[in-house]
Amino acid sequence: MKCRELRERVKNVRGAKDPITMLRFLRARQGSVSSAAKMYQDAMRWREGTGYELGFRLNNKDDLLHRKVDSCWPPTAILGKDYDGDPVYWNRMGLGNLDFLEKAPADFLIQHEVYTIARIMQAMEEASRMNNRPIMYMTVVADLGGLAARNMSEKHVFPRYKVCVRTLEDNFPELVKRIIAIRVPRLAYTLWNIASHFFDEGTRAKIQIADGNNTMKVLSEFMDPKWVPEALGGTHRINNSSWCKPCIPSPTGPPSPETMRSLDSTFGDT
Repeated sequence: MKCRELRERVKNVRGAKDPITMLRFLRARQGSVSSAAKMYQDAMRWREGTGYELGFRLNNKDDLLHRKVDSCWPPTAILGKDYDGDPVYWNRMGLGNLDFLEKAPADFLIQHEVYTIARIMQAMEEASRMNNRPIMYMTVVADLGGLAARNMSEKHVFPRYKVCVRTLEDNFPELVKRIIAIRVPRLAYTLWNIASHFFDEGTRAKIQIADGNNTMKVLSEFMDPKWVPEALGGTHRINNSSWCKPCIPSPTGPPSPETMRSLDSTFGDT
């Protein structure tokens, strides 16, 4: 009933109004139709105004620079399923290049976040067709192993990370079923707790934290070990890689100087 009411309220706003989209916005606003309508209106106008999502979906927006930095920010992949049959999204944030996050133009980071989200949503839509049922959520595994606390404390890193989080939360709500932060370094707990507050309260409630000693114990509560890389204690291996490379990236450094120059010339110092 609330989905129908929300659809009626936003009928004059351009954008998808299928039941899953309506449900996502309702859940993001705890079932309040009026609040969900306001969020939908703001989000759809932003999405249409930027044109990023549609451009990436139709492949008429140049994504060359985005593909060049894919492996360093964020190094992610969809691989496997949780026990509900929903996709698992692996984010090796601990190996992500935080120097790049600090130096990259803010406009590029926003666009890159939409580029990443658009690809995720396309994968979920394809999974829905293949499984003949709606795939609404994904389980996110955020691997913080290797995260340097001193890098996270740099003055520009937190604001830039917040930009990425808010782009997702404000405009593409309720894609995440849960976030499992694994291999969290002891010194990074405080910093991760700060960063987690960039998410909405509903998303924060979905976050679980596991240190290196409890990684497999926590992961096995939500997914079969056959989908967990061997390097994390599971049984999944691709070719000779216990980290399931190249499907799950393992970045070795920042983008090339040539790529950074292209970013600066294209997006400016914003």
